[in-house]
Amino acid sequence: MMPVQRAGKRGPRLTANRQQQKALQSLLRQLRTDAGLRQKDISKAFGKPQAFVSYYETGARRLDLLELRNVCEVLGISLVGFVRKFEKELLDPSDGHFQHQAVPQPKLPPDIKAYFVKMGAQGGKIGGKSRAEKLTPERRSEIAKHAIEARWKKRKSNQRVM
Repeated sequence: MMPVQRAGKRGPRLTANRQQQKALQSLLRQLRTDAGLRQKDISKAFGKPQAFVSYYETGARRLDLLELRNVCEVLGISLVGFVRKFEKELLDPSDGHFQHQAVPQPKLPPDIKAYFVKMGAQGGKIGGKSRAEKLTPERRSEIAKHAIEARWKKRKSNQRVM
């Protein structure tokens, strides 16, 4: 009996998605190496095996938004900063990636700035930008690792209560 060959998904939309996924993987890998971290260092911060990092860097696994935020913390970059770098990489074909067509951005309501300022006061990118830029990458990584450890301890203590 002959094996059944499945028709691979094709088309410009799927090719663009693959290209965007490759750009995302490349950026994650680049930021990790720029921070001087190994896959093992990041996986240790999450309490997961090294393969966890390898899988999302090679595309065998996708990160959800919460996981991406945690990865960004370990890498010493805010989620907003990461998205800005990602968008810039999609729009700049000079680094070997494709050129992404710009999507019109929706107009944000005027009160959204107050929300972002509030988030900045809680340690986000806007309010803490000047302080964060003064930190060395090593110190940012150290702070992020401590935050992740504290979060895991809090989760574990909450699980014991249940």
